[in-house]
Amino acid sequence: MQENAGQITGKRAVLFTNDMWSSALSEIRLKAPLQACGFAVEQGNDYDRLLVKDLSTVDFVVIQRDFPLYLDNFFHVLEQVREHNLPLVYEIDDNLFDLPADHPDQQRGCYSSRFAPMLAAISAANVVTTSTEPLAEFLRAFHSNVQVLPNCLIDEFWRMYPAQRKEEREEVVVGYIGGTTHAADLKMIAGALSSIGRQYGGKIKFKFFGARPPGEILGHPKVEWQPVIAAYREYAAAFQNQDMDILVAPLVDNSFSRAKSHVKFLEYSTLGAPGIYSNVTPYNGIVAHGENGFLASTTDEWIEYLQKLISSPDLRYRAGQNAQDTVRRGWLLSDRAGIWLETYNTALAGMTTPAYPANRNEALRKILSTQINQINRLLEREKHLAEMERLLNEKERALHEMLNSTSWKITDPLRRLTDGMRKIKNNLIRR
Repeated sequence: MQENAGQITGKRAVLFTNDMWSSALSEIRLKAPLQACGFAVEQGNDYDRLLVKDLSTVDFVVIQRDFPLYLDNFFHVLEQVREHNLPLVYEIDDNLFDLPADHPDQQRGCYSSRFAPMLAAISAANVVTTSTEPLAEFLRAFHSNVQVLPNCLIDEFWRMYPAQRKEEREEVVVGYIGGTTHAADLKMIAGALSSIGRQYGGKIKFKFFGARPPGEILGHPKVEWQPVIAAYREYAAAFQNQDMDILVAPLVDNSFSRAKSHVKFLEYSTLGAPGIYSNVTPYNGIVAHGENGFLASTTDEWIEYLQKLISSPDLRYRAGQNAQDTVRRGWLLSDRAGIWLETYNTALAGMTTPAYPANRNEALRKILSTQINQINRLLEREKHLAEMERLLNEKERALHEMLNSTSWKITDPLRRLTDGMRKIKNNLIRR
């Protein structure tokens, strides 16, 4: 289909992902921006089921994240790409090769068997796209043509609600939105939220949209929790129906977090409410402290900025309004779609797969070391579970032997009599 290797000549893009077609990953990183560029976007698979097998009329192909774990499907796509001389893009927006030890996906060993297929996809691609420069820098160890396409607010999904100057209210709502993998982030500010809850009592209400509230504040008289909504369009609509005065965005400072984007700032700003963010990349690159939000590094700072915003409706109004102005000035997808189109056209020009970078072997050793450590942890956990199962079996055998022993059978009537007398005594006491 590709007649001119220097340009994308058609409009049809087929996308392969290991995520829901309606998820945030699919919408933010694939569907919405390419549709905004004028491409006809087509779903290539539904998890392990290929929906598009014949790529002869396609203009280019995008493989996202860990789709290559479906090896047969991945190899079929690669064969079609080579047969029809198609541009291949590999897209990833999280550093799945560098998950922290306490991340739920790392603890479950979700990606340990997927590293090799993902690296194969990176090597086969003409260009790798990602959302942040720190992640791009990591990926450049495996591919010399890595392009940064920052996440934008899909203004088709999100409406800007004007900031409102709310006077003193009966309660001030402190809110959080985020997926279930952010437990460690929330735990980091649990002490600060608990302190604010004790200080203000019923004048504060906590709303958690997605992630479960930390245990430290579950006892607060006003805590509301709504589980995560997987479909991104529905998620956006539900979030914008929330009445929140202050939003929080904690983020543990590690290499995995520093590769993330500031999409939460973009989404929070739609409510016209100010946010308090961890003073780490990615937030300190877009938040001007005290103007369009606040940056906190310690528990004391989280408490201080919460107190300031709780006590000042004017400050909340100004910061919320400034945050929306920041988004409008440069972070709406409708204004930045041309960047995506230009990047795709420029990056795919020439249709050559770049040579391996010089530090590729060193990066591979690091990933393999991470994988080995993960496998060892899983083996230790399996060993521990096997030992627990052995002890449980021993106790079950001992209990079985005891229940079937002569002494147990002889003393059974006495135990029954004792139980009966205890019941009679309890009934008399209640009378």
